[in-house]
Amino acid sequence: MEQARMTTTIADIDRLASSIAALVTAQARSSDFWDYDDIAYHLRASKSTVTKWASLPGFPRPIRPPTAGRGLGHPLYLPAEVRKWAMSHKDGATGRAGRPRNNTGA
Repeated sequence: MEQARMTTTIADIDRLASSIAALVTAQARSSDFWDYDDIAYHLRASKSTVTKWASLPGFPRPIRPPTAGRGLGHPLYLPAEVRKWAMSHKDGATGRAGRPRNNTGA
């Protein structure tokens, strides 16, 4: 019996490389601190949306290490605090403020 030959194509290698890159990116983004890009990635939002969220009351306070020059560094957040904030906005979560929906069925 003849054994079937497997042929690897450039497309196969490209798909494998893309899968590996996605895993490496996910691993790199699971660090001890998140910036706006990390939050956007994990919460599947745009960076501009994250910037708006950061100004809302109740959003976690940033950690701003001093820079070598002057002032404060970019805001960093603890992932657990951001996740807790996000989960507080889950449908049915208690303590959510906002205008009630109009359930007229229109």
